[in-house]
Amino acid sequence: INDRECYQTTYVSDTQLTCQSPEGIGKAAKIKVYVSGQEGIGLGFLSYDAPSLSSISRGNYPTTGNVSFTIFGSGFSTFDHASANLSTASDLGSSKSTQSTYISDSSLSLYIPRGVGNLQQIALTILSQVGTISYVFSYDKPSISSISKQNSATTGGINITVHGFNLGDGFDTRVGASILSGHSDPGSTLVNDYIGTVIGVSSFSELLLRVPPGAGKDKSVAITVALQESEDSGNVPLFSYDAPKVP
Repeated sequence: INDRECYQTTYVSDTQLTCQSPEGIGKAAKIKVYVSGQEGIGLGFLSYDAPSLSSISRGNYPTTGNVSFTIFGSGFSTFDHASANLSTASDLGSSKSTQSTYISDSSLSLYIPRGVGNLQQIALTILSQVGTISYVFSYDKPSISSISKQNSATTGGINITVHGFNLGDGFDTRVGASILSGHSDPGSTLVNDYIGTVIGVSSFSELLLRVPPGAGKDKSVAITVALQESEDSGNVPLFSYDAPKVP
């Protein structure tokens, strides 16, 4: 079966043999029968079970990916092979990792590909057979470490650079930004956040934000990537609009 000998073959009749099948992977296995130097071939009569996934070794990963993890399940075969690849259906689309290390029939070591978003699905493909597991891990939330400018005229329109981690990348279309209204002046009627415009994401650690029109002082900047909003570390300088001037 797939060029691996049966552990035991028993003759039953002129039309039947029994085979104790060897370990293997894949579907539509090739079966060969040898009788006195002659060979018969059959295709599509036998398939090994598709891989089944049960868990992974950790639940959060940076959006840049390239972090090793172990995936657990069954049907990974009992011999080393180089045919496994993993994909994640994240909010950046399907990203693939082909770096796999065989551990056992129930575990493989792989590298998480880049991505964004919460509660992602993983698909493991071994010789065209796919095993999936959903809601098993999340990419880290965005975080902000600094902003290049801390004030603007109330008309907005200037560009500021936001530095941090897990901010998406140049291929990501689901990045948003806002100047939060939670620190507005006493007596202000402002109730909504000011929504800024992300005009460029050069890397997972930097983006360019066009400041929206607004008013008030000591406001937080927030970045949202694939519905995950940045957390306030308390160390990022607050943003203020210029105070009114009376001639």
